[in-house]
Amino acid sequence: MALKFSLCALGKLICNFEIRAITGSNLNNTQIMVVTIVIINVLIASILLYIARRLWLLRQKFQRINNKLIAINRSAGAALAGTPNAIYKGQMGLSQLKQRNEPLQVQILRVRQVLSLLSVGQQAWQRFSFPNTAFLRRQMPRFRK
Repeated sequence: MALKFSLCALGKLICNFEIRAITGSNLNNTQIMVVTIVIINVLIASILLYIARRLWLLRQKFQRINNKLIAINRSAGAALAGTPNAIYKGQMGLSQLKQRNEPLQVQILRVRQVLSLLSVGQQAWQRFSFPNTAFLRRQMPRFRK
């Protein structure tokens, strides 16, 4: 209520000043009130028109963003359409490689066992064949620079 009276009083002052300046005569209170209300309504309408335009521009921007996101979604879906089959083929290939690799792992284990037996045999041979040359196998200490 106080806002309405202050707007009316402001409008009354502005209108009274402008009308006096334009016409050079005094108007009665009813005419001043009508002019004030018209001016205030024009101000409110112009503010709301500005807000409506900004909202319309914002809506257009959102529509453009939405269209771009839809296009990205479609292209990503098209690009990823064959992905499940590729993953399945990769898994099958991996399982086949594991199956082919198992005998090789067993062979590697056997070769390691044979090599370790040979190493133990070589150490035993050196120990029992040349008992007095154990000091030759010791390495000389290295000094740091």
